[in-house]
Amino acid sequence: MNTKSKNKLYLMITILMGVTLLVGACTTTTPTPTATSVPPTAEPTAAPQVLTPISQADLTTGSWQWVSGREALGGMPSVVPDPENYTITFNNDNSLNIKADCNMVQGTYSLTGDQLAITLGASTLVACPPGSSSDKFLAQISTASSVGTGFGSLVIGLGASGGEMYFQHAPAAVTPPLDANLQPITQDALINTLWQWIYLKETSPSSEIGVGNPENYDLVFRADGTYSAKSDCNQLAGTYDLSGSSLTLNPGISSLAACPEDSKYDLYKSLLARVTTVGVRDGLLVLILKDNPASMSYVNAGVSSVVVTQVVEGDPATILGAPDGVENFRNTDNWTTFTSQCFNSEITDGQFVMTANGVQGFSCWEVSWPELQNFYIETTQAIPTTCQADDTFGMIFRAPDTNRGYLYGYNCAGQYSLTIWDGQATTTLVQPTDSIDINNDPGSFNRLGLLVFDGHLSLYANGKFLTTVTDFTFPDAGRFGYFVRAATENPFTVSYDQLRIWSLEDELFPPNFTQITQIEALPRPEGSAASGTAKVNVFVRTGPSMLFPILDVAIQGDTGEVLGTNPDGFWYAVKVPTERVGTGIGWVAADFVELNNPSGQPLPVITPPLLPTIVTFPAPAFDVPQAVMNEAATIRTGPTTEFPVLGVAPTGSRAEIIGQSQDRQWWAVRVPTTIASSGTGWVNKVYTSDINTANVVLLPTPQLPPNITPATPGSGIPAMIALEPLEVRTGPGSQYRLLGEIQRGTVLAVLGISPDGEWYVVNIPTSITPSGQGWVPVRFTQASNAGGLRVIQPPPAP
Repeated sequence: MNTKSKNKLYLMITILMGVTLLVGACTTTTPTPTATSVPPTAEPTAAPQVLTPISQADLTTGSWQWVSGREALGGMPSVVPDPENYTITFNNDNSLNIKADCNMVQGTYSLTGDQLAITLGASTLVACPPGSSSDKFLAQISTASSVGTGFGSLVIGLGASGGEMYFQHAPAAVTPPLDANLQPITQDALINTLWQWIYLKETSPSSEIGVGNPENYDLVFRADGTYSAKSDCNQLAGTYDLSGSSLTLNPGISSLAACPEDSKYDLYKSLLARVTTVGVRDGLLVLILKDNPASMSYVNAGVSSVVVTQVVEGDPATILGAPDGVENFRNTDNWTTFTSQCFNSEITDGQFVMTANGVQGFSCWEVSWPELQNFYIETTQAIPTTCQADDTFGMIFRAPDTNRGYLYGYNCAGQYSLTIWDGQATTTLVQPTDSIDINNDPGSFNRLGLLVFDGHLSLYANGKFLTTVTDFTFPDAGRFGYFVRAATENPFTVSYDQLRIWSLEDELFPPNFTQITQIEALPRPEGSAASGTAKVNVFVRTGPSMLFPILDVAIQGDTGEVLGTNPDGFWYAVKVPTERVGTGIGWVAADFVELNNPSGQPLPVITPPLLPTIVTFPAPAFDVPQAVMNEAATIRTGPTTEFPVLGVAPTGSRAEIIGQSQDRQWWAVRVPTTIASSGTGWVNKVYTSDINTANVVLLPTPQLPPNITPATPGSGIPAMIALEPLEVRTGPGSQYRLLGEIQRGTVLAVLGISPDGEWYVVNIPTSITPSGQGWVPVRFTQASNAGGLRVIQPPPAP
């Protein structure tokens, strides 16, 4: 309800409009110099001498090249053969820029006397050539504890190790042209990536300014020609024109919150309006600006939460089935009624009735107490019998408090609109728009519908789709309620009823079942066993977490046998076919299941499987084919579910695509050779989105490893069951020889465990290996009687 206490309060919100002014200047060009190298300075082999303190003014005079150093006190010194590839620049605003061979890193530093602390921030993730010292350089510089000058160099002390890094000033050079070495970037490589602004480079006067907090200034391009950007406390949006390397950003709507005094909001907004060129250099996205030439550099911060919007074109109320909640306004349990200058409200005859009292141009609302994040909600509303064309009424939603939120409504002319009130000003997302699907005869009824998922806000009228807007001003769960806004001093009255809500959290959404590999009914419960009925379309997973991969989907209304709960009670263990998972146990979120427990006894607590092995992909280059995981996705050694599992890639991770299966249903992706000696894994396409895939080649299907059929272990001895097909090797890692695979559901005797606890040593036939021992990963198994296992040292790596 729209109160901060039990007092009856009301809100009157004035609609404000914002105007953006864009400013320009002149352009110049400077020649490209030829850089010269500086030989490293030798350093002493004894303990370091007392250093001379260095002021921030001297520290920030140009870039410093890493020329040599020692990793520990008294250690042998080493010379860096290519110091120009390892540089650090300290900026006056306590930001810093690092070049670590093929990667660029941003960060911050603090200097107090001779005490130096460095915090690394956003970084490119290019795989540098063999022999690179990139990782070593970053690991050492992140432990910096002191700084000074000595031995003719800048010396950075490395904390507890007593090591030191020696730097010299990089050779002075005239600033090269801003577009020097700029490589083109395709639209596919540009879109659906979260680009974070890390520094601004200007030529007149020559300067390079680090942003310091790149997470507050980002940019996302979409395939439909629109972009969105975060500018500190505000959100920007607009369209863009891309033709080759030419790029123009056309500003659109933006929020108008008052940001902190040190905010770069105004600067960032004005810079984006000056963009003329785009490209890639040193792993960074670079935007070239017109007038007073400058460039903005961005780091790839991963997959944007802005994904291709999928819209339910039909009537969501029909597609989604029975709602999760219904408000029939039979009482005032969820609402407080008001009598105020701006509006009056009451609940009468099963309706929520609001009267706008003619406070011109003010929106007044009342919110209920539940908070919703992803949902479909609809309500029936009656067009006022007497009203002005621009009188507007509808729903407020995702309100983070009683003074902010989105407002979606109709007016008496039959138009729909969507606005944001951020506590200070109104931003219009959808202008009042005519629709033949909205009834505007006095006293006629409409079903106002809202489908909200992540940042996608889809508007409906009488079950008909109107439009979708993407906005992230209020991304989290918030309250909902009703609002009225009088266009004149004349009052009007609107009534609402039949408020219905569908929760869209862990279910399959949008309900497009062709996107899932398998949809199958759960085994029917037998006798008086506990059972559960799916309230919505809900994922069945291999374990009680969103990190576990999906087995299938239980359709709304499906009933299955409930075997127990996980220890915290938030997930139900349900019976599934053993051909889907070896133990015959799947897991569903308890919030989406209606439990029927005839015995009345507490459900047994079932020990869940270990979290799966997480696959971290090598970072792909900008212009190569890429797959983005839309869900936790199982990575296998081949393109069917019969191939052994390598691990699970988390939602949002990005992999380089190196081919596809003969049936075009699976991507072959690059994986670390530490988990697959071939460097290749396979992922089902239904769990991914992709870019740059026009010319991906078909690859031959790998050969399945030979099947291993072990003897059944005796009763009471340590044993494990395979939850998935698994490789069996001669040692704990992909570098060891592959002996074969065990099928899902195979039970083996466990002889011991590796020192790190990640591999079981199991009993296999001596016809396969004379030792009768094989090694399988622990994380895709379920063990029994496995307490106190013997630790077995692995054999020498081949």
